[in-house]
Order: sequence, then structure tokens, then C-alpha cells
Amino acid sequence: MNDESASAGQARQVQWDPSKHLPQRRPGWPTAVGIVFTIYASLGLIGGILGMIMLKLSASSNLWQLDGEPLPPSMAFGPLAVALGALGILLSIFLLYSSLMLLARRKNARGLFITYGIMLLLFAALRVAYGIHMIAEMRRWSRENPDSMFAQGFDPMSNNIQSFAQTAGIVIGFVFTFSIALFVLIWFGKVKTKPEHYTGKSV
Repeated sequence: MNDESASAGQARQVQWDPSKHLPQRRPGWPTAVGIVFTIYASLGLIGGILGMIMLKLSASSNLWQLDGEPLPPSMAFGPLAVALGALGILLSIFLLYSSLMLLARRKNARGLFITYGIMLLLFAALRVAYGIHMIAEMRRWSRENPDSMFAQGFDPMSNNIQSFAQTAGIVIGFVFTFSIALFVLIWFGKVKTKPEHYTGKSV
């Protein structure tokens, strides 16, 4: 009888785990990552809006200097530039919302960030395509308007440095955007996959 009581007491001691009854600390990474992306999204939103305004003002203010010549493609407030700028603003708004959900430790934060990462990859590809198209258009325009003050330096045959700088700008922009998208997809898609990674509570 005593042996049975002792065995039952030992079993209860084995089953008792004090750590399960202690308050669990919430992970701190959602706050850190959320703040970083909130700042990044806010800067992107402000920069995108200011960029659209500056492009419009630049297109309007440079018309009087051309004496009837067509406006350079890089300074024109064309549909492609407007569409790409608007898409960038929408992405910034989406990222800002996702960051706020992460700061609040909402369950949908992970899905939102994965969606953002995929959209950012597509946006990076569109920016590269637009950049290549714009370089080709500027070179064509500079050959058709060689006497224009805006045509200087856009012909790669006469200015290799300018040509290299244009290509490098596209590559650097793509690498930066691609790196952010890759981090988001790996971090939220492969590393932080469970609800307790966000709340600290096991479900």
C-alpha cells in the first residue's frame, strides 16, 4: 500500500511542470520588425507622393525651355510613370497596414507580409523593365534631338560613364528591393510560421 502511494506521488511529481504555469514572455521581434517596417513604409509613402508631385512639376516647368521640342521621356508625366508611382504608393500603404498588424500581433500579419513579399518581387521586376525601357527611350530621344540641352550625356556612344550609371542604378535598385522581398518571404514564410512565434502563447 505504501509502495503504491509512493509510486502515485512520484507520478504526480513527474507530471508537474512549473514552467507551464508561469507567465510566458511575449517574443520581442514583432515589435522590432514592426517598427522598422512601419518607418520604411512611411518613408516610402512620403517619398512616393513627393516623387509624383515633383515629376508633375518638372514636366510643367520644363516645357517653356524646349522651344517646341518634345519633352524628354524621363521628365514626362506619362501613363507608365504614373502607374508605377501609384503602384509604389499602394505597396507602401499595404506594408504600413501589415506592420501595424504585426505590432498588434494579429494572426493575419504573417499572411499579409507574405503577400507583400510576393507583390514586392513583381514590383521589382516591373521597375527593372521600366528602367530599361526608359533608358532606350532617352537614347532614342537624344538621337532625334541632338541639339537639346537635355540630350547631353544620354547617348552611350558619346558618354560611357552616363550609360554605366544608368545601368548601375537599375541593378542597385533591383538588388535592394529583391533583398527586402527575400527577407520577408523567408522570415515570415519559413522561420516564423507558428502563432506562438508572434504571441508567445502555445495553441
